[in-house]
Order: sequence, then structure tokens, then C-alpha cells
Amino acid sequence: MNALKTTLAASLAAALAAGCGSSPQEVEEPEPAEPVVDPTFEEPDEDPHAGDLDGEPLTATAVMEARSGSDVEGEITLTEVDEGVHLAGEITGLEPGMRGFHVHEHGDCSADDAMSAGDHFNPKDAPHGGPHDDEHHVGDLGNVEVDEDGVAQIDETFEFLTLIEGEQNSIAGRALVVHAEQDDLESQPAGDAGARVGCGVIELD
Repeated sequence: MNALKTTLAASLAAALAAGCGSSPQEVEEPEPAEPVVDPTFEEPDEDPHAGDLDGEPLTATAVMEARSGSDVEGEITLTEVDEGVHLAGEITGLEPGMRGFHVHEHGDCSADDAMSAGDHFNPKDAPHGGPHDDEHHVGDLGNVEVDEDGVAQIDETFEFLTLIEGEQNSIAGRALVVHAEQDDLESQPAGDAGARVGCGVIELD
């Protein structure tokens, strides 16, 4: 009987020893889930004001027409860019030299002398000056340089302009006017630039 007890005790001890030495079962880590991507999501535009709903840049055109008995004609394209509004194009039929060039407050060139376009566009009630002066009308674009053939090439960006309707400095729907004389950039209220010899309404494309 004692021998049987001894044998059972030895078997139990061996079984316990074997159980304590066994390695625990390894548990596999679940693979990470794939991220869910919304197929309708689109990255926003860097500049929501730089284009229309289709992502195209906001543009306008001003067709310059003769006024005050001149032979002026031309076409200016205006484009909203990050730096402001870029003007590009040419005006012909001008006298060689520097000629005043401004945005006027009304998009109305119907009068023979273009006086229907009103004064320089000046929403901040600032004094007249050059486009690079600390203070100037929003419509003060300075002068265009006319070559010996009577042609002015325009290719310049003005940071203080916008084509976005509703903004205080928006020139959409206003008028571009070129003058018979040079703008001296000092005389009030309009730089003593003489007659309005060309006028074009700025119409959004």
C-alpha cells in the first residue's frame, strides 16, 4: 500500500513539473485594418479666391474704345492671381510718350468724352498718387508707355486690385481709361492727365 502511494505521488509530481515547464501558447497579433477613404473627398484649393467653381482663374476683359475724338482701340485681359490682378494686352492709336492709365468708378463708357465713367475708383477716399506710393486711389495704375508707333504694351500685376465681386477693392464692372497726357502722380484729384481718349468696361468672362 505504501509502495502504491509512493508511485502515485511520484507520477503526480512528474506531471506537475511537466506542466510548469511548458511554454504558453503564442497569440497572433491581428493585422491592422485598411484605412477607410471617402471617395467623394477632394483636397481644397490653396487659394479659394483664385478661381471659379471649376478651378479656372477668374478673368475679365476690357475692350478699349476711342473717346474724345481719338483713334484709340485695344483689348486688356485681367486675371486674378495670388499677387493681385494681372493686366495684359495692348492699346493702339495713342500719342507716343507716357499716358495716364486708371480704373474709373463706373462701368459706363457711353459718353463721347468718357465722363460717364466717373472719377478714379477710390473707395478708401485716399489722395491721388502713383501705384507704388503709400497712399493712392485703388484706381491709380500710373502711366502706360507708348512707343513711336502709338502702341502701349501692358503686362503688369497690381497687388491692390481684385476681380472678386463684393470686395472693397474689386474692379469688376468698372472701367479702364487711358488719357491724352502723362499722369504726374501728384496733382489732385487726378494727376492732370488730360482728356479721356480711350475707355473700356471691365467685364467678367
